Amino acid sequence: MRLITGQGSFTDDAGSTGLSLVMVRSPYASARVVSIDTSEAEQLEGVAAVLTYEDLPGRLTEPLPLLIPHPSLS
Repeated sequence: MRLITGQGSFTDDAGSTGLSLVMVRSPYASARVVSIDTSEAEQLEGVAAVLTYEDLPGRLTEPLPLLIPHPSLS
């Protein structure tokens, strides 16, 4: 009810005083990514860091869990 009455908050209402995160995934479901050139993204104004899988300690080796059950996957 709070959203319909204008009392709710949305993520776009939050101020941008901190860092934001953007995750970019491959548009190809079965592609083998052999390298990623991040040099252009690193040069953009306001970019604090560009991280790839290679930068992550204890890299994920298993798929992330599905947080919301989906009927087609039952």
